[in-house]
Amino acid sequence: MQLGSGRYSCALNSWMQALVIQCLLPTLQYVVNCFKLPQDGIIHVVDLGCSCGANVLNVANIISTSFRTNGAS
Repeated sequence: MQLGSGRYSCALNSWMQALVIQCLLPTLQYVVNCFKLPQDGIIHVVDLGCSCGANVLNVANIISTSFRTNGAS
């Protein structure tokens, strides 16, 4: 995919990934709730895909919000 907003851009062609993320949202939140934080409270998250689009930012926001609101163990 190409950067920007052209015909083959990530912005116009990542709607299917966004749909899958929405379907997996309850599972993602469950996993975060079951996660045990290390003693220093720091976790590292790696995105091995296109980490510059809205989908990865949405997932990162969901994860960080879940940790803050649910206070993972």
